[in-house]
Amino acid sequence: MTLARGRASVSGTLVTSSLPADPTISLHLDTVDRHPGSVTLACLTGWIAPGAGLRIGSIGLRVGGSHVRLPYPFYRANVEGGTGDATPAGFCAVLPASLAIGPGPLSFTVSANGAWHGFAIEPSPGATVRVPLGPDTLLSPAPELSEIPGAEAGALLEDRLLATMARERRLTLRLDLINKCNLRCVMCHYSNEAIAGRPAQRITPEQFAAFFAPIAPMVREVVLSCGDEPLMSPHFEAILRELATRDPAVRIVFCTNGMLMNARISAAIVAARVHRIMFSFDGVTSGTLHRIRVGSDFGRIVGNIVGLREARERAGGGVPAFVFNYVMMDSNIHEAPLFVEMARRLGGETIDFRHVVPMDTYDIAHEMLERRPGKFNHYRRLIVAAAAALGMDIYIPPEIADAGAHDPSGDPAVTLGEFDALVPPADAGSAPAAARRPAGRPDRPAEAEFCFCDRPFTEVMIREQRDVYPCAWYKDRMGILEGGAGLDEIFLGPEFQAVRRAMLDPGGAPGCSECPIKANRLPTQLLGSGARPAPAGQSLNT
Repeated sequence: MTLARGRASVSGTLVTSSLPADPTISLHLDTVDRHPGSVTLACLTGWIAPGAGLRIGSIGLRVGGSHVRLPYPFYRANVEGGTGDATPAGFCAVLPASLAIGPGPLSFTVSANGAWHGFAIEPSPGATVRVPLGPDTLLSPAPELSEIPGAEAGALLEDRLLATMARERRLTLRLDLINKCNLRCVMCHYSNEAIAGRPAQRITPEQFAAFFAPIAPMVREVVLSCGDEPLMSPHFEAILRELATRDPAVRIVFCTNGMLMNARISAAIVAARVHRIMFSFDGVTSGTLHRIRVGSDFGRIVGNIVGLREARERAGGGVPAFVFNYVMMDSNIHEAPLFVEMARRLGGETIDFRHVVPMDTYDIAHEMLERRPGKFNHYRRLIVAAAAALGMDIYIPPEIADAGAHDPSGDPAVTLGEFDALVPPADAGSAPAAARRPAGRPDRPAEAEFCFCDRPFTEVMIREQRDVYPCAWYKDRMGILEGGAGLDEIFLGPEFQAVRRAMLDPGGAPGCSECPIKANRLPTQLLGSGARPAPAGQSLNT
């Protein structure tokens, strides 16, 4: 086999550079998988962190007399325990059998401060090894790094994905049941009347069954909303019953503004054992909520959530779990710390705080907190403190760097008085013990765990009731559900395969260019009572 030459390969004479007084790197292995029935290495994931004064450029793996480049750096927000070094960056490689990387120590090559070093470590998943760099590790001449054969790696990636799906369900199916919403939220595409006024398109129970049947053996979770209001569908309850009857093991999830909830729908939700409901709610006062979610009714929504909470308790209190989505803006961030208490009293287990995601269908730039970084950081600290005090799990984007201080004296004063009149403190609900869990998605295949994004491995989305995408933010359509290929064929087809292969590149695919997670507008880190890491791309589009 011939390795492809890397465009940025380095070769020739020894490259020297200055090193700090005590140069050390930390290297951690997450996954060390072998090809079935073989000792040959198939998948390698992990992270590397430089010590003080070091900058890592590239990393490679010795293969016989050659060196193969490992895809690096991947962002790693979920490294637990810390190393005391700089922020770790990940690597993730799918390695064809033709590379013939056998058992025994793994020989790494690392460029640090412009010089190349080599060292070997035992392939022990879960172990972090600290490696001192010095004259004994310096390589001369500098190695030439070659690229992993893309076609072979892609074929192996698909073989591994099929094997994973054959063992257990891992897939999340997202779809909108209708292209309508009853509100005109200022940060939503439905604030644009050209979109709001489109002719209605609905998925009928028969259409849903036809979409779902081919891919059902792989599906673990069905999300019945992406950017529309599912309770506007006249078929919502029928599709709930279809899912619950057909496949009780499938988790049913949806997001709603809560306006259309009623006793009948609540009963249907509890009867179908819906796994999780995400309520979109952006303030603790009616004035704030009504201004942001135009057409909403604060008291009505609170009453509907309490009604569902009571129906849940009458049925045993296990499910559905309540998650709250709060879109943080310049005009409502001051209410967010009190919202933690409000969500807990409504029976919530998690709050997903996220920034506004700009789109070309509305003008929301004046509300974006990236224009007020000091204000965001100030209230973020209060949100985190409130969550810790009340034992609430939260997702929230990180602080904005290089932000100045914020003086809150000019911000509006706010209380829970209006909410207290609807839900007295003595009537506060709490998340049932059985329901307290991260609002995460199914486990990911090992090769997708720490790559650019795992969604193309674990999700398929139907947009506009027919168009298939790997996620809500990806720009390029993968297929159309109109007399063509089935959902399973599209998910396993060449377009999806190309996107999955691109996830092994630290830059992702061209269709990922507008991803709000890349821009830190949507959170991926779970904080609060558990302080556990969330799956990449956890947040749902509302």
